[in-house]
Amino acid sequence: MKSSSHSLGDEAAAELQRRAEDLAAIYEVSRDLAAQIDVASLLDTLLNRVMTLLGNSSATVFLYDHERRDVEVAATRRGTLQPGMRFALNEGIIGRVVATGLPMVVDDYQTWEHRLPALAAQGVRAILMVPMTTGGERIGALGVSEYTADRIYTESDAHLLSLFAAHAASALCCVQRLEKERERASELLLENQERQRVEVALRESEERYRSLVEDMNDVVFTMGFDGVITYISPAIRQLTGHAAETLTGRPFAVFVHPEDVAILRDALERVLQDRRDPVEFRVFSASGETRWVRSSSRRNLVNGIAVGITGSLTDITERKRAAQEIHMLNEALEQRVQERTAELAAANHELEAFGYSVAHDLRGPLRIIEGFSRLLLDEYAKELNEVGRDYLENVRASSTRMAQLIQALLDLSRVTRSAIERQPVDLAVTARVVAEDLRQSQPERRVRFVIPARAPASGDPSMLSIVVENLLGNAWKYTGSRTEATIELGCRERDGEAVYFVRDDGAGFDMKYAGKLFEPFQRLHGVSEFEGTGIGLATVERIVRRHGGRVWAESAVDRGATFFFTLAPPKAT
Repeated sequence: MKSSSHSLGDEAAAELQRRAEDLAAIYEVSRDLAAQIDVASLLDTLLNRVMTLLGNSSATVFLYDHERRDVEVAATRRGTLQPGMRFALNEGIIGRVVATGLPMVVDDYQTWEHRLPALAAQGVRAILMVPMTTGGERIGALGVSEYTADRIYTESDAHLLSLFAAHAASALCCVQRLEKERERASELLLENQERQRVEVALRESEERYRSLVEDMNDVVFTMGFDGVITYISPAIRQLTGHAAETLTGRPFAVFVHPEDVAILRDALERVLQDRRDPVEFRVFSASGETRWVRSSSRRNLVNGIAVGITGSLTDITERKRAAQEIHMLNEALEQRVQERTAELAAANHELEAFGYSVAHDLRGPLRIIEGFSRLLLDEYAKELNEVGRDYLENVRASSTRMAQLIQALLDLSRVTRSAIERQPVDLAVTARVVAEDLRQSQPERRVRFVIPARAPASGDPSMLSIVVENLLGNAWKYTGSRTEATIELGCRERDGEAVYFVRDDGAGFDMKYAGKLFEPFQRLHGVSEFEGTGIGLATVERIVRRHGGRVWAESAVDRGATFFFTLAPPKAT
């Protein structure tokens, strides 16, 4: 039940995080699009945002041409399509989305039955296309695509992209109308016809733009350099409950939280320096409730001169609440992890102490058994027949082996409990010492050791010596049946980390039993074939794991074995 609640907490945190990020992304896009004053910059901002959020290979905006009844590439990022390319409404995924007004996903365009040969030849793979609709009218489509088979678009991707497309369509219509009005005003000015008509046209343009601004969910405002509000859109009522007319002509700071006034003033200074850094602060609603907003502002320029500041306010209260909930969940989860870790550490400590105590206490009875067995053989050998003497020899041999096993367990426990003192270690030096000891133990054997000049590592010198001794000792043991043998210690780089290895050409083992190698007492060969306690490789695995590394083996029967291990690099100081 604890594991299940932990999992549900993780899922809840992940869902809250995803919703918060999606909401933040929509707010960011809405604010940035609302701040654009021409089609080119709007499309550029849209594609940059889409590429950043979805992390796709390419993104493209297609606009519907009502006169020609086809679709034109208006802007693209990184793809093989080019602005100006056109597609018929009955062609491919682009025309289908514009014609039906429904999102569409193609997992592999190369195998799609309705693919366009010219587009397929560009190597495109996964495609997600959503319609761009505003006021019930489809004006085009927004598409993202991949050129590898690694990415498959999900329903979540389609939902998020559809939200972007809806905001983009509204903003695009606003900017297109504004550009048309500007073009119209410019024509009137250039032709120098009827000044009054120009003024009327400009006034109408401003009114239309104002009405579009007032229909937006975000709050748009203008103010002087003194911080006094000169205009604020009616959306302020939905955000704070204040009527726009009650705030116009008053300092912006009157409904800002006192603790955030300094933040707002600093932001104003940055705007005057032509910096557009967004700022987040709290405002008071008409009922006294505190709400969080995000503001992005810029200087108003008329003929190159800065009539004040224009900006927008986006409500981010829910995002802040979600972030706070996530923070609280993370703190609770971290506390649970710490508690479980402490409990596990205590249990492991008790278990290790118990094993050490049991192993230590068993040594006394074994010494007694071995001693009395030896006395029987020394003092009563004549009274015993050959079978009896064999029995006693087996008892002594078994007690000796049990003592070796107990000592191995004590060593393993000591390795597990001892503190690690990291320092630079040259494993090649240790290997040469171990190799010489092995040669002296059986001088009659013909074994060639291959050891590099240096094998630098970082770790506890005594523990890493145990690793080298066990691995070289194993290689020496399992090449015992060879007339001539080769044992090698080496180091090579793999995927940016140092990988150490000990290789031999001895008996080897079947890889299907490799999972037992590093478990205590799990032997792949009988004691009659090769002596040993079955603890050595378990000790190696414990030491390597405590050094932040991993150990594994590759082998084949009668074709030798190679044991690999890594160590965590030293921490930067």
